[in-house]
Amino acid sequence: MRNLEVAAGDVYRTFRPLSLKALSALYALNPPDLKDLPFVPPCRRPRREPGRDICALIGQGNPAAHPFDSFQPVVDFLKNARATLR
Repeated sequence: MRNLEVAAGDVYRTFRPLSLKALSALYALNPPDLKDLPFVPPCRRPRREPGRDICALIGQGNPAAHPFDSFQPVVDFLKNARATLR
């Protein structure tokens, strides 16, 4: 209570885990100023030149650093690998 600066009247003691499903009712309330903006993951794609194989670009650095970056570079890599194997 001291670290969070919460008054004793705002604390409820329970002996079982809280239902996170119940929290969805709070999120259903619609005060937009109290909600975070939707998370849009950044997409750090290597600079790709037309006709250049994405596999050659991997040596220039990690094309995606999960879990907070876009997964699209990995999808592109897998598509390229599949096309190469055909």
